[in-house]
Amino acid sequence: MVIVLDGSGRVIYNADRSFKLKSVAIVMPGFESIGNAMTANQSGMDQFESPSGSSYLAAYAPLPALNVAVAVARNRSELISSAHQWGIAGLG
Repeated sequence: MVIVLDGSGRVIYNADRSFKLKSVAIVMPGFESIGNAMTANQSGMDQFESPSGSSYLAAYAPLPALNVAVAVARNRSELISSAHQWGIAGLG
């Protein structure tokens, strides 16, 4: 999942086009703390829960030249499954 926010926390890009130009706090309430960090030009990693209850791990960073911030997120259960499959982090 890729999420791009402008400086005011509005969604510029997401695969769900119905999110476009809406506040991330409204369309993805579980993402609000990450969205706040993104609009404060911070970078980092954090987890959030989707409206459907799935847990995601997200990495985010600002892109100052474009006045946006980008987050890339992956479903945690899929991430752990992939790590286990490939034997990463001693899980295999």
